[in-house]
Amino acid sequence: MAGNTWVRGTNGPAKAIVNDSGLQRWSEKNDMVSTYFWTSPYTKKVTIELEGKFEGRVSLRISFGGRSRIMKLKGKNLLKLRKWTIKKAGY
Repeated sequence: MAGNTWVRGTNGPAKAIVNDSGLQRWSEKNDMVSTYFWTSPYTKKVTIELEGKFEGRVSLRISFGGRSRIMKLKGKNLLKLRKWTIKKAGY
């Protein structure tokens, strides 16, 4: 996903980067991480998960296909961000 994922800082350039090892140096809670991926016309649902080290309570805003959800989760090694319905194939 590294080629289709980037970090945008809310107060200037982001310190965080995305590379083949994943998201690195993420410290600003308001920075936005964006990922684009292609879905075929046969894809009806996708499950989005984040794997990493999450301590305490985590609050994330997830946007997908024009819809947004704010999710408050207890930190662990895998955050399951639910299934999302594909309404229109493509990016």
